[in-house]
Amino acid sequence: MEITPRKVNPGDMSVEHREAANPTFNPGRRAEIKYRDLGLEAATRGDMRAEVMHISEGTSRPTGWHYHTADVQFLHMIKGWVKMEFGDAGVVTLSPGDSITIPGGTVHQELCSSDDMELLEISVPAKLGTVNVEAPEWARERSDDYGDRSEVHKVGHAANT
Repeated sequence: MEITPRKVNPGDMSVEHREAANPTFNPGRRAEIKYRDLGLEAATRGDMRAEVMHISEGTSRPTGWHYHTADVQFLHMIKGWVKMEFGDAGVVTLSPGDSITIPGGTVHQELCSSDDMELLEISVPAKLGTVNVEAPEWARERSDDYGDRSEVHKVGHAANT
């Protein structure tokens, strides 16, 4: 994977202040999630992005297999939980205080999350493209273990509330 060269010198960055009392929400990748802008993208002129993801329409839905076109994605769970699946790590549950670093190009999927999920997401660079892919062979072989994807969501949610 190609590393994105940084394009902004620290002296060219700005101080950006965001108040929790007056949040700014950006359009995001998923309809059921609100993406609260923390000002990092503006401050770094697009070198980095930081948002807090809030569930806005009940529990999240499975994303399907995908990867991101960014150098790195960092997630830190503030409230609630989320279940994600990776080839090497298997199913990972992030609980409050947990974090995970996902290198760009890493194939994964989100299975489900709690109704009160709040998740800090930081990416380098700010632009985080998503490429949907077919399920990896090992995942197709295990799909019978999950049953219907909607059942994964229900079972995962019920098991973690």
